[in-house]
Amino acid sequence: MLTAGTVVRVPVDFKQGEPKYLVVVDVDSAVHCVVINSKIHKLFGGELFKDSFVPIEKATHPFMEKDVSYVDCNEIKQFPLAEIQTHIAAEPGCVRGQISSELRAKIIHAVQVSICIVPADKRRYIAVLSSRTATDAPDRN
Repeated sequence: MLTAGTVVRVPVDFKQGEPKYLVVVDVDSAVHCVVINSKIHKLFGGELFKDSFVPIEKATHPFMEKDVSYVDCNEIKQFPLAEIQTHIAAEPGCVRGQISSELRAKIIHAVQVSICIVPADKRRYIAVLSSRTATDAPDRN
């Protein structure tokens, strides 16, 4: 089941179909995610973006491959729900686990201070991450 805070590793179009680690921040007819990168891209290395990258450590998240990676909270990527569900059905091991409550709080803060996410989207994602109410189905009753 996909919920806010679930980490998945799935192929993504922006990496020519290569798998990427993603942290789910919401689920409706799409899966809304922040991307985990092995390093902070030079473009975002300045003071303006420093709070938008949250370290995720293998020591506290053993499903990660590298000792330290970075959750990029500058952009929320969206993927069709059916596409992600199909991939999970074919490869259940792509669902890697849940982030810790400490990391969740840091991601909430990073989304809050991001200069790249519009305020309405910030409110939505922060509310979902704070309440843990994302579901794996588009029905949000």
